[in-house]
Amino acid sequence: MSEEKVVEKSTIIKLIYPISLEQEGGAKTIVEEVTLGRLKAKHLKLLPAGFSSEEGKGLDPASMLPLIAAVANLPIAVIEEMDMQDMMVILEVLTSFLGVGESQKSGKK
Repeated sequence: MSEEKVVEKSTIIKLIYPISLEQEGGAKTIVEEVTLGRLKAKHLKLLPAGFSSEEGKGLDPASMLPLIAAVANLPIAVIEEMDMQDMMVILEVLTSFLGVGESQKSGKK
């Protein structure tokens, strides 16, 4: 039997607009980057209904918030405070992980 070595890979995205969060006691935390972990089968449950049939076209970015929070291992409250420019970068990376648009790029239908 062959032996496989699993290497954890992640994608780190530096935020254009860091998120400032106030924690209990008044301390502030600044989130300057988001680390997207590897997609796992459990994350598929968080995809919006109709995602695969639409191939990601016309998706409401808000419907992807739970998936982003799960893959980034951040509370959804942090994701909700993210600037839309940063959100669109993260969505682009996530949809590329999911293979959205691959058939268009390769010319397959």
